[in-house]
Amino acid sequence: MSTLQTLTLQDFLALPTNDVAHELINGAAVPKVSPKRFHSQTQKAMLRLLDDCLYAERGTRDLSRQRFDY
Repeated sequence: MSTLQTLTLQDFLALPTNDVAHELINGAAVPKVSPKRFHSQTQKAMLRLLDDCLYAERGTRDLSRQRFDY
C-alpha cells in the first residue's frame, strides 16, 4: 500500500506550473475550482454595492487617494 507524501510550502512552490492552478490544502496540491456563474454574478453585485457605498460616503471611487481611519 502506498502512502501520500505531505507537501511543505517549499515543495508546493517548487512544483512545475501548468494550465491548471493548484492550491495547497492540508499538505496536498488540490486543483482550484473555477467559480460558477451564480458565484460570479453575486460577486459582481456585491462589488457594485460596495462601490456605490464608497462613493456615497467618500465622494470618490478612487481608493488610491483615500485615507481610512480605523
